[in-house]
This record gives sequence, C-alpha cells and structure tokens, in this order.
Amino acid sequence: VDKMEVVAQGRVWTGGDAASRGLVDAVGGLSRAVAIAKMKANIPPRRP
Repeated sequence: VDKMEVVAQGRVWTGGDAASRGLVDAVGGLSRAVAIAKMKANIPPRRP
C-alpha cells in the first residue's frame, strides 16, 4: 500500500497507465471483473 500511495498520489489513471505502474493486476471491463470474482468464489459461470 505504501508503494501504491507513492506512485498513485491520489491521481486518476487510465487502465494501461495503471497497469504499467503496477497499480492494478489486469486491465478489463466490468464483465471480466465479475467473471474473475465468480471464479475466485467458486460460483459456476452462467449458462446460455
């Protein structure tokens, strides 16, 4: 967290800039975030 505060400095970053500075794990949208959260919570993906 301390390293993040030094780099981020309360600024708003684009996804690519945040990724290149190590502030985020990955770049993606809401649907990707929900899919990753479901996977980590062992919730099966929605069937079509």
